Parts: sequence; structure tokens; C-alpha cells
Amino acid sequence: DRGRRPNHAGLWVAATLAALLAILGIGWLVMNGGDKAKLATVPSVRGFTQQAADQTLRDAKFLPTFRKVTSDAQIDTVVNQSPGGGQQAEEGTSVVVEISGGPNTRTVPSVVGQTEQQARQTLRDAGFANVAVDPTKVDGTQYPDGQVTSTTPAANNAVAPSTTITLKISSGRVTVPNNLVGMDISAAQDALTKAHLRWTVQYRPTSNNNAVNNVLEVPYAGKQVAVDSQVTIIVGSPAAQTVTSTATVTVPPSTSSTTTSPSSSPSSTPSSSP
Repeated sequence: DRGRRPNHAGLWVAATLAALLAILGIGWLVMNGGDKAKLATVPSVRGFTQQAADQTLRDAKFLPTFRKVTSDAQIDTVVNQSPGGGQQAEEGTSVVVEISGGPNTRTVPSVVGQTEQQARQTLRDAGFANVAVDPTKVDGTQYPDGQVTSTTPAANNAVAPSTTITLKISSGRVTVPNNLVGMDISAAQDALTKAHLRWTVQYRPTSNNNAVNNVLEVPYAGKQVAVDSQVTIIVGSPAAQTVTSTATVTVPPSTSSTTTSPSSSPSSTPSSSP
């Protein structure tokens, strides 16, 4: 045995397996690392002007949302933010930034969903006497005709009491989606719900198997209807199969019989004389 060379085959196999496992591990990290949202530190913008705060947060890959509040701080400077400066958050997170509207301001109340008269009363009670109505009504909202959809300035902003609050009023009209044909029934129903509509389904037989349970037709597609209207969607169903049965009739062989009548001719018998 002293003259035999050592067998390194096992070592080579082990080394090859280790290398493969390392490659697979690196690949897994590369493939799955991108699924995790990247965290970043939210910069502090307290004391910044709105313009400076907006630029700073966007440079850090955050999305600022501004609103004015009543404050003794210098007008148009940041007095608060959420998430706060120094906190960790996912990139793309919305950061709510509160801007000082000054000490002599009032907060605009939300009047969304109220009628014009109700909204005027709510605003008067909050200290806003100047109320206007946008002459162009708003389509495509969830609110019936005559209800407020939004205000300018928006609700929860702090503004001077002399500010004119403009109401935007719903027309109560929405458009039936015109891209439902070909969708499966579930996707079409979701689209109608998002358009603030209800639905009813009618089935129509189709010989096209790919169209079964898909929308074939929407009679009012692209047309405006009242919000919360019921829309009919026509959906394909399997066509009834026609079963053809063949009956085999066996005709029995015909039976023909020939009857021979006996001869009734008298035979002449010679008479014998005594």
C-alpha cells in the first residue's frame, strides 16, 4: 500500500459541490434582494420653507404632502412632519409636512359629500363667510348630483378667515368603461365597481371556448349614466351540444305462401251394364 498514490477524487467532488452551492447562494441573493424595499433616513425639514422642504424630501426619494396649520411660527415655514426627521422609512413613502399659516388662521373643515347649502353652513360655522361654487360640475366621482366633491383650499388646511372657499360640485354622472369586452367576469365587475357602478350579468351561449366566462358585450359602454346605476354585461356561456342519434330499423323478410287448390273436376266413371 505504500506505493499507491492517494486518491483525490473525493476532494475534487467536494470542492465542486461547494463551488456550485456558493454560486446558487449568490444567485438567490441577487434574485431576491430586489424584492425588499430600500430603507432610507427621512431628512428633517423643520423650519424650511415649503419650496426647500419639497426639494429636500424629493432628493431623498420621499413624496411630500403639504398642509397649512394655525401656528405662531413664521408663515410658510415647516412646523411639523410625519414621519419625523431621522426616522427610517421605505423610499417613496409619503411625508406629511405641516406649514405655518400664521396665528390668525382657521382650519378648513371637510364638507365632501354635503350638499351646497349644507357645505355653506358648515363653512360659516367654521368662520369662513366667503364661499364660491365652481360653475363646472365634476364627472366620474362617487357622489350624487349636487354633492361636494372637494374644496379649494383643501380640507384641513389653515388659511385666513377672509379666504374664499371654492366648492366643486358633482354632476352625478359617470362613464361606463369601454374596455370590458374580452375581460373575465371578475375583472369586469372590479372595473365597474371602481367606476362607481353596479352590474347585472346575462349569459349568451358561444361556440368559442375561449370566450366562455368572458364579457362579450356591454350595451352602454362609453356612455354616461347616473352614478350607482346598474349596468348589464353579457358574458359567454358554453353552447348547448347537439346530440344526433341514428336509429337502425331492421325490416323483417317478407313471407309469400302459394296455396294449390285441389281439382274439383268430376271424374267420369263408365257405368257397367248388368
